[in-house]
Amino acid sequence: MNNIIDPVLGSNEVMSCRLVGGFSIFVQVLVGTLGFSTLIIKRYFEQPRRSWLIWGFDVSKQMISGSIMHMCNLLVSALSGASTAENATNPCAWYVLNLTLDCTIGVAFIAGYLKLFEALAMR
Repeated sequence: MNNIIDPVLGSNEVMSCRLVGGFSIFVQVLVGTLGFSTLIIKRYFEQPRRSWLIWGFDVSKQMISGSIMHMCNLLVSALSGASTAENATNPCAWYVLNLTLDCTIGVAFIAGYLKLFEALAMR
């Protein structure tokens, strides 16, 4: 656990950052449940509606890729935020940075690849 001096609370108060802990696991389960529920609701509105088997394969692909990306973000954040003798950084800040880059630049990068492969497929 990294202890970071919080400038808002003052130099005597210490706040902690834990990438994996009770509250963080609760938040992850909550976000996962909301995401899965959204996919179920979306299924009821899609036309034509896919069978449960096909829908399950599509959702499992999204869940597996999202879980792998989440684990990679946690690993990179833990390694980047590791405290050394000359460096004390916040792994939670690294996680937010990784997540933000993944959701902005990463999505733009994938969209560019999709456009490229669509153009190549039309040839």
